[in-house]
Amino acid sequence: MANTVHDLARLTIGTDSRCMRLSRLAISLIMVVVLMVLQAFLLISVNKLLCQSAVEHIRNLYSDYEVQMYHNHTVQLWTGFHRGIPGYFDPMQFNEFSAGDRQNLCQLPLSHAKYLSSILFVWTLTCFIELRLIIYQTIQVLFATPTVPSMSQALASTETPHEVEVVGLTLAVKALIGLLVLLPRYICILVLVWLGCRWLTATPCLGDVLLNGLALEFILVLKNLLYESFASKRSRLVVERTKFQPVDKFERATYRSFSGSIFWVVMAVTFVYAYVFYLQQVLPAYRWDIHPVCSSE
Repeated sequence: MANTVHDLARLTIGTDSRCMRLSRLAISLIMVVVLMVLQAFLLISVNKLLCQSAVEHIRNLYSDYEVQMYHNHTVQLWTGFHRGIPGYFDPMQFNEFSAGDRQNLCQLPLSHAKYLSSILFVWTLTCFIELRLIIYQTIQVLFATPTVPSMSQALASTETPHEVEVVGLTLAVKALIGLLVLLPRYICILVLVWLGCRWLTATPCLGDVLLNGLALEFILVLKNLLYESFASKRSRLVVERTKFQPVDKFERATYRSFSGSIFWVVMAVTFVYAYVFYLQQVLPAYRWDIHPVCSSE
C-alpha cells in the first residue's frame, strides 16, 4: 500500500522519473494480483486434493464403526453414512475390528476432543492475529485517513528526515486499496480459518494434525514471503519511510485498550468450542462414542 500511495502522489505532483514510478506502480499491482491468484490456487488445491479425500476417508471409517458397534441399528444421514441409534451401543464389538482398524479409529482427532481443540485454538488464534491486523489497516486507511480531492495532497513531510506521512487519500485510491488489497485478505483469512479447522479435524493421524497446521500457516505468510523475495531495497525503504496516520494518536490506558486482546482470545475459544461440538461437518451427528472404548484398551 505504501508504495502505491507514494508513487501515485509523486506522479500527480509531477516528477522527472515518471517512467520509473509507473513501472514500480505496475510491479506493485502485478505482485498483488499474483498473490491473490496464488493464494486462491493453494486454497482450492488444499480443499480439493487434501481436505476432501481426508473427509471422505474419515467418514467411511466412522460409518463402518457405527454399523459394527450398534449391531446395524443405525440411521442414514443426508451424507449417506450411518449413525448408531442410542441404546444399542455395544463396547464389546470393538474387539471385532482388526488391530490396525482399532488403531486408526483411536487416532481420529474427534476421539481426542481436548487435543484437537487445543490445536484448533492455536490455529484460530494465528488467523485472528492476521484478521485483527487487516481490520486495523482497514480502519486506518479507509476511515481514519481523510478523503482529499487530489493525490497531490496525500503526503506531508514529518519531523524525521526522509519520512513522509499519508495525510489523505482520494476516493478512487481508497476503493483501489479496499478492493485489490484488503478485500482479498479478508476472504483469504476467513476461508483459511474454516478450511484449516476442517482439514485438521479430518486428519486421520494425531501426529499429523500439528504438522498440517504448520503447513497451513505457509499460505498465511505467503504475502510476507513474496515481499521479502521480490521487493527491491528501494521499495522497502519507501515502505519504512511512508507512515499512515494511526487510528488513535494518543491512546490512554483504559479498560477498552486492555480488553482488546482479551476479546480476540475469547472469540477464538468461543469459535473453537462451537466448531468442535456444533459446527463441524467432517463427521455430522458425531456420537462421541470412540474415546470411551479407546480409553479402555
